[in-house]
Amino acid sequence: MAAKTSALGKLHERFTQLLIQELNMYMGLSEDGTTDPDATVIPMSAADKAVYIAFFKQNGITAEPDSDAMANLRDAFSKDVETRRAARAALLVSEVTAEAEDPSHDLSQFVN
Repeated sequence: MAAKTSALGKLHERFTQLLIQELNMYMGLSEDGTTDPDATVIPMSAADKAVYIAFFKQNGITAEPDSDAMANLRDAFSKDVETRRAARAALLVSEVTAEAEDPSHDLSQFVN
């Protein structure tokens, strides 16, 4: 028997709220997210952390840079990776070219 999309949506919403309430408890926060001076901060168990990680993964929750500095850093690393790949490709091409031009290597087996 398949569940209705509306019922699954409601279940998802309630589970999300439960996770938020639980996380607030672990962090010593009140229900509205403000610091509760009377609350005891409780270390989160590994099993509970795994639940959060699975929830994020199953719901496609990922981190994106939220500032220009982070975006610039990402772009710089991307350019660095591209530069290194191009340099490595050029090195490989030059090595293969040198091997092919070396008269001591018999490459006839690779030619049809």
